[in-house]
Amino acid sequence: MPAQGRRLETVLFLDMVGSTAVAARLGDARWRGVLTAFNRAVRMELKRFDGHEEDTAGDGFFATFTQPTAAVRCGCAIVERVRELGLEVRVGIHTGETELIDRKRGGLGVVIGARVMSLGGAGEVLVTSTTKDLVAGSGLEFESLSAHELKGVPGTWQVFGVTSVDGEPLGSPLSAEEAVHRSERVESPSFVQRRAKPLTVAIVGFLVLVAAIAIVREATAPSPVTVFAVDPSTNVVGPVLRDGVQSLHRPNSIYFDGSSLWQATAPTNGADGGKLLRRDPKDGAIRSTQIVPTGDGMGFGFGYAWTGIGGETSSQLLKIDPASGRTLATIDLPGTLADAEGGPTSIWYLSEQGDLLEINPGTGKILNRYTVPAGEPTRVVPLIGSLWVCDCPNGKIVQVNPKDGSVEKTVALQQHGYLIGADSKDGNTLWLVDPDAGTITPLDPKTGEPGRPLGFGGSRVYAAEIGFGSIWVAAGSHLYRFDLPDGAKHEIAVPDGASAGGLAMDETDNVVWVENCGCPDN
Repeated sequence: MPAQGRRLETVLFLDMVGSTAVAARLGDARWRGVLTAFNRAVRMELKRFDGHEEDTAGDGFFATFTQPTAAVRCGCAIVERVRELGLEVRVGIHTGETELIDRKRGGLGVVIGARVMSLGGAGEVLVTSTTKDLVAGSGLEFESLSAHELKGVPGTWQVFGVTSVDGEPLGSPLSAEEAVHRSERVESPSFVQRRAKPLTVAIVGFLVLVAAIAIVREATAPSPVTVFAVDPSTNVVGPVLRDGVQSLHRPNSIYFDGSSLWQATAPTNGADGGKLLRRDPKDGAIRSTQIVPTGDGMGFGFGYAWTGIGGETSSQLLKIDPASGRTLATIDLPGTLADAEGGPTSIWYLSEQGDLLEINPGTGKILNRYTVPAGEPTRVVPLIGSLWVCDCPNGKIVQVNPKDGSVEKTVALQQHGYLIGADSKDGNTLWLVDPDAGTITPLDPKTGEPGRPLGFGGSRVYAAEIGFGSIWVAAGSHLYRFDLPDGAKHEIAVPDGASAGGLAMDETDNVVWVENCGCPDN
């Protein structure tokens, strides 16, 4: 079959180092558990960095990326992630043309990526000079490993090894003892339980358990709800978690990044920072906790957490590695912080004085500075090819050209409220929430003209997100869902004592996570 579908992309190959020895040491049952955990960890990172899995075979993966920086960062993240399982991988990356051959990606670019991987050792991420040149200024550092002949590829190829990401050195391989310790902690796949003990023993155990439960119930009251899940297929609530970590009075502090569920809390008892938790998106269980500066609010995007710290005449945006809690960059900004939002390729900062800045999320450098003629700017919504700034208190929205900062149009709104975003990256429909009127209204992004409002009552709105073909509105003791495009409304019961303050859409695991912020309804 002739080659077709040629395109330029970055290929990533990886395989597990020493897999045969690991399997022999662990035995078949435990090895299956480790391999399952390994495959899941790799796929979670591929999802996080927008990689596309092309093929897998046992303990190796082949993936493609549209952005070379994302591929290199993904390879480094996989190296660190699988070390939690006591495993080491080697990674090879190349940017070049691939082609579709018998419905699979192939061609010389794919061969080069595989050959580069074969040169690597445990924990090494190797790239060709082509990829290295394309990611200049992205926060990635390399060392030259000299020129190599690649089997089946003409000429010699300069190969580089990644040494650090955002100033953080790539970790060293685990010692043999630590690798064994970590891999043995991985749970084996579940099997049918052994036959129960004699009936008399079971009855005694049951009675003891009942007595213990009665004592505990009498002595303690239920802990507050921290987060709860909603099944978007049925609107059924559950599980409801009460693990003691609540985003008290901090709405919009929960986020799903494609592989993990993140929750930020405010500082307590005079602490310098709040907590940033990584939760398992399947069951909400806490997997790690970091102390981080949470400032005036925290958002997530491009693989990082971002903290805004406002002042009267100047503000700051902190770029934080969520896995380690380390602040990678501090970006000084003019004016009083009004909003900061991630767009298709950049972060956009908006001040109350009308400063509008475009920021490179990889380097933290300011790319463009504009001034928006809006009376009281409160919200910026970046879309593909355009920006919308909401002068919400004055009932206006302003469309800005992101290339030169020019105002393309100013639209007067028929009702006051605030923009919550768009239902696609192309911005097919903007959405405006009017908490006073208790409505959510679609806006035409070309004209700003409103559509039919959807009513939800007079509760205070803390968050609104688009996912699963619906708009979800977190309004304290009420949680609403509006189906698109017909606007059918569903009210979902919030657990007693909880206040819906933040939403996270996990379309991978088919769940909507809701945080209890302890916020008042009015």
